[in-house]
Amino acid sequence: MNYRLRIALYQPDIAGNTGTILRFAACLDLSVDIIEPAGFPSPIGR
Repeated sequence: MNYRLRIALYQPDIAGNTGTILRFAACLDLSVDIIEPAGFPSPIGR
């Protein structure tokens, strides 16, 4: 079986921290799920 690690951000409030996690996940080829509402406007998925 092939299991892939995913990161879930539950209602993130700080855009800078979210961006850091997204860049980190991109480097490791991981998936990130952002569970809204976020504390900042997000153009992802729109």
